Amino acid sequence: MIYIYPPKNSEDDTAYELPDLIKCVCSETANSSFEIEGSYPVTGENYRQITEGAVISGVCDMLGNVKNFMIKEISRPIGGVITFHAYHEMYEILTGICRGSTAESTGTTATQICNYLYTESGHSQNVLGAATFSTDISDSVENTFEYKKPTTLKRVLNDAAALFGGIWDFYNRAAVLKAHRGTDRGFTAQYGLNLKDFNSVRSYVDRYTHVCPYWTGKTTVNGVMTETTVYLSEMYVPVYGAAQAYTLPYLYDCSKIFIMQPTETELRAEAQNFILDPANAETLGKNYTNITFDYVALKKTAEYINDPNRTADDDIVAIGDTVTVIDKNNTEYRMIVTSIRYDMLRQRCESVTVGFPEQAVSRTRRLLRAASGNGAAAVTGTVQNTSYTIARLMQKQETPETSETEEIPDRVVKVSDSEVYEIIGNKKITWQADGTGNERHNFRRTIEVITV
Repeated sequence: MIYIYPPKNSEDDTAYELPDLIKCVCSETANSSFEIEGSYPVTGENYRQITEGAVISGVCDMLGNVKNFMIKEISRPIGGVITFHAYHEMYEILTGICRGSTAESTGTTATQICNYLYTESGHSQNVLGAATFSTDISDSVENTFEYKKPTTLKRVLNDAAALFGGIWDFYNRAAVLKAHRGTDRGFTAQYGLNLKDFNSVRSYVDRYTHVCPYWTGKTTVNGVMTETTVYLSEMYVPVYGAAQAYTLPYLYDCSKIFIMQPTETELRAEAQNFILDPANAETLGKNYTNITFDYVALKKTAEYINDPNRTADDDIVAIGDTVTVIDKNNTEYRMIVTSIRYDMLRQRCESVTVGFPEQAVSRTRRLLRAASGNGAAAVTGTVQNTSYTIARLMQKQETPETSETEEIPDRVVKVSDSEVYEIIGNKKITWQADGTGNERHNFRRTIEVITV
């Protein structure tokens, strides 16, 4: 059952049932949004309880977690029905302010940045309520993070995920930064079995196409000290050479690289070195593939309801889980669940989005580093990224023409006459076939996440 509680400033603390809800769908995206969209009739028994600040509570995922969401938006009635949006109650707390320049505002570990969040949220508890922040990540970054100016808790929360590569999990007024949220439950969505809908989208929005290098420093002109900013005459250095369908420039601050004012030749050379450095591949971005699918919970069907070899747990999907999706072309994807739409009324998934785990944090990390380049970031230094050694592209004579990737592999390995795999960052893409030589047939591709 889904309940609604009056706003916290109300003297009424009654839990009202909402049995006549028309729609109530919870959407969660890792390290991003966590919200509810609902519809309720104006003739409903508890229509007057649907107000701004009221709290919706109910099971919001397939794991049976009950969480609270605060109503922030309500539409005017249309056809006798109102629509409301509610956000996880932690999002109210995250509007609080971190002061900056405190004893806890600097450090190198995930625990330290969580302690900073916890301490600073305590100063807002009289207005927003208390909250706790913790982590199971023991890693540290090479460069110290430091918040010198006031900023929001939400910004620090995003920075923490970007810096330490974790995924936040909210438990009402507690937030935990987990190194590995979710698990491998052995879930498979397969065409012809339980896969209802399948959509694959390649995204280019995070890929920088050009680098704009610049240098800012003090120079003396006719005995007068002035601050000078130097750009290239053509401004941008292309990352991929050829003209792009769209343009997204990366602002590259070279002020700390050159002590004296550089020439255009030196500035251009530094930009080209920056582009060619494999350690900056993540910063400049890659093309990502997102897969969205819907599936049938087989345990609820007549064919499998009495099958002792299948349990209800076999149909569970949660954020961070590793799942297998097999499309109609027999291409097998091993990917991470990054987003789920869950129907709280019918207690089933509406759709599941899977991608590679770095997508959950990489855009935040790149924005953080870009801000660091122009001096606007709250975090000093640069975030250490995983460096990949880019090998020359080997001739893949055995690779089928169904490959969709345009990325250069770190390495390509021929296992046998009928099996080849390549490593691209933390992706392992394997092609297999039946038969050998010219008799090869039934090509299959498997994409899985590996630890690098």
